[in-house]
Amino acid sequence: MTLSRKSRIATWNLERPLKISKRVQLALQKIEALNPDIIILTETSSIVDLGSEYYAVKSKEISKCP
Repeated sequence: MTLSRKSRIATWNLERPLKISKRVQLALQKIEALNPDIIILTETSSIVDLGSEYYAVKSKEISKCP
């Protein structure tokens, strides 16, 4: 007998946060409440850290414009 399980995927665009604002905290709380198997955060920054239990794949950070 084969059991199938659906994976839960959550995506969120954080719009390049410069600090952990209430908006970013709310987004992370909502994602946590969904209890997804996979989390995809776009336009994030190094200040957002979900913890050591997650594996992160990151691209090169964009430097600030002059």
